[in-house]
Amino acid sequence: MTELLGDQFRRHEVDLNVTDPFRVFEVESYLSTLSPAFVNLVDNAIHWVAHGNRIHARRGSSK
Repeated sequence: MTELLGDQFRRHEVDLNVTDPFRVFEVESYLSTLSPAFVNLVDNAIHWVAHGNRIHARRGSSK
């Protein structure tokens, strides 16, 4: 992700933190299908969130 969006992260002062549970999460898919979805998700988050705010994306329930 940082290879694709690293310039945007720096320009918009975004710090991407990946949790251990996310690192071990596996999805069976083609990389060419999944990568654009993640890039789009992160790119949209960068666009819509003001500097200094945080977006937390977690796997599982919101409890």
